[in-house]
Amino acid sequence: MPQQVLTQMADDRRSRANDLGLLDAGMWLGRPRGFPLAREVPAAELPGLMARYFTRGGLVSHWRGAAESAQAGNACLGPCTAGWGEDLHAVWTALPMTPGQSGPLPGVDELPPHVGAARVFPRTHSFAPVDWCVGSLLRYLVEHRLPLLVWHTEIDLRDLHHLARAFPDLPVIVESQTRKIIYHTRTLFSLMEDCPN
Repeated sequence: MPQQVLTQMADDRRSRANDLGLLDAGMWLGRPRGFPLAREVPAAELPGLMARYFTRGGLVSHWRGAAESAQAGNACLGPCTAGWGEDLHAVWTALPMTPGQSGPLPGVDELPPHVGAARVFPRTHSFAPVDWCVGSLLRYLVEHRLPLLVWHTEIDLRDLHHLARAFPDLPVIVESQTRKIIYHTRTLFSLMEDCPN
């Protein structure tokens, strides 16, 4: 194929992808956990990667929020959000607060403006994903119209069903990370039919 035809095909593909306005809900900064072939992505590389994969924006998380602590991950994301445009939003790692802590989520007294969602790691961070433990956190998310993200490997689907029923105005996004979710589709389909959120 002549180079001119290949160039035209690439330009056409780029134009069509830009028209779609793709958003990536799974952008991660820092050293990956559980994905041995993935490489670390520094914040400075994010715009180049977005251009390469034709995405105009999305939700950005930091691996330290899962691997170390919510506070460490959120502290890493905080400085990054200052230079982001309107199409990039941070995913804050959330925990139920202890009596001595202030603020809506770990590590902040006031949520930064570019936070667009919150993710919990109940198994990794050792807390019960039930309303008597995370109720105040989930009420905060509902009040601020922030969706909750959770890996299917981090929560028992019975607990997820209970939370979704207890907080019907909370959008819940179940993610498939480090282990395939396909083995749970029958339960997930039933859960989604029973819980529209």
